[in-house]
Amino acid sequence: MTGAMDGRAEDHGRVYQASGDQRRSTVSSWPPAPGPAGRSSGWAGTPRPSGSSAASARLRSDRSGPTIPTPWTAATVCNSCSGTSGNETKPPVLRSTIAGRRRALGPAHPLTLRSRSSLLVLLSAAESVVEEDGALLSLPSDCDRFLGPDHTVTLGAHHNHAWTLYQLGRFDEADQEIRRVADAYRRRFGPDYPIALSAQQLLARTRAARGDLDTAIEILTDVVARRERGLGAGHPFTVAGRRLLGDLASGRSRPPGA
Repeated sequence: MTGAMDGRAEDHGRVYQASGDQRRSTVSSWPPAPGPAGRSSGWAGTPRPSGSSAASARLRSDRSGPTIPTPWTAATVCNSCSGTSGNETKPPVLRSTIAGRRRALGPAHPLTLRSRSSLLVLLSAAESVVEEDGALLSLPSDCDRFLGPDHTVTLGAHHNHAWTLYQLGRFDEADQEIRRVADAYRRRFGPDYPIALSAQQLLARTRAARGDLDTAIEILTDVVARRERGLGAGHPFTVAGRRLLGDLASGRSRPPGA
């Protein structure tokens, strides 16, 4: 997985949809919204970085995602989701979870589809092409059909799929998909919401990969400014966006396969 392996995972803007229904946040400026029947959606988050954990946090700075349908999480996602452990986010265990949910809940259940979206996050682009005999890359279509285009799991699946397309060098397709996702996030949650900013950051990458560097820099400049206001100049997400902005402006950033 390019982002995870080269230390640039903070730039990819993927959505990790973990198996736990209740998750916690570590970003106190974004309070959890009530879910269906007044239940808190729960949040996903990493511990606040300090010392050596800061580098690890930077690797995850754009991994945000939904819990149950309606509200979205505002923090990053790691392996410390409530009710899950690090082992439970490893692909072999997640595959077992998917198989169990297919048997117990059916292939169209939101939890089954969410687990498949989680798997799409964890696999490299090359692995995702052959996973489920190639069917995993059809996950967004499955979500559209079973849950509808506006369901949070559907949006997360499209977000993850756009990152996979980007990693595969299919930049035009990735750009179209992440643009639609970014527009949906912005309409539903506003331009400053963390998941909306992560989508914008991936959009900046796809625009740069397609040769529209000026637009990419404009988008990412706005992302960094919003993160500075909302999270602070020293927050790992802000630092990650600023670093990518510098790389784009200087020509150091190269798309996959370049």
